[in-house]
Amino acid sequence: MPFEFEDKEHFLKDLTYKDIEPIVSDPKDGTHHHHHGGVDPHTWTAPSNVKIMAKNIYNTFVKLDTENASYYKENYENFLEEIEQTDKTIKEILTALPLGSQFMVFHPSWGYFAKEYGLTQLSVEVDGKEPKPKMLQRIIKEARQQGIKAIFTQQEFSDKSAKTIAHALNIKVIKETPLAKDWSENLIKKAKAIANNN
Repeated sequence: MPFEFEDKEHFLKDLTYKDIEPIVSDPKDGTHHHHHGGVDPHTWTAPSNVKIMAKNIYNTFVKLDTENASYYKENYENFLEEIEQTDKTIKEILTALPLGSQFMVFHPSWGYFAKEYGLTQLSVEVDGKEPKPKMLQRIIKEARQQGIKAIFTQQEFSDKSAKTIAHALNIKVIKETPLAKDWSENLIKKAKAIANNN
C-alpha cells in the first residue's frame, strides 16, 4: 500500500485534484524526524485533509457503484458534518492559545494538525531514532526555553527519551496516538491535551 506521498508522486489530492503540499520535516535544527523520504505521512490529523480524503472516497464509490450513489451521498454528507463539528470544537478548545504555541512530541506525527491550528510541534526523535545524549541536552535546553509543560509520546514507540526529558524539566509524559480508532474524538482529545498543557 503506498504512503500518501511516495517519491515525487502524490496520492493525496485536493478537491480540484491538485497535489496537496506535503509537510516536510526540517532536520536543520536537529529536532525533527524524516518520514518516508522526509515527508510526514500523517495527513489525517488535519480536518481539511480528511474532507479531501472523504470527497475522493465518495467520488470513487459513486463511480464504481452508481446504483448506490444516494446511499454514499448521504453518508458522505453526514461525515462532512462530523468533520465540520470536529474542526469547530478544536478551534474552540485552542482559541486561548497564542498563534505559534509549541507542544513537544517524541514522534513527529502531528505536523498537519499543528499547521491547521497555527501551532508548532517540537520533535524529540532524530531521523527516526532516539536522540544521542548531546542532542538530548539540546532538546532539553530548547524545551526549557520554550516553557514546554508536557511531552507527548505514542504507545507505538519507546518513551525512554521522553521520560528523561520529562524528569529533567519536571513535566508530564502524555500518551497520545494519531492512530486511534475514533478519528474525531482523538483529535479533540489531542487539542484538549495541548490546551491544558501549554
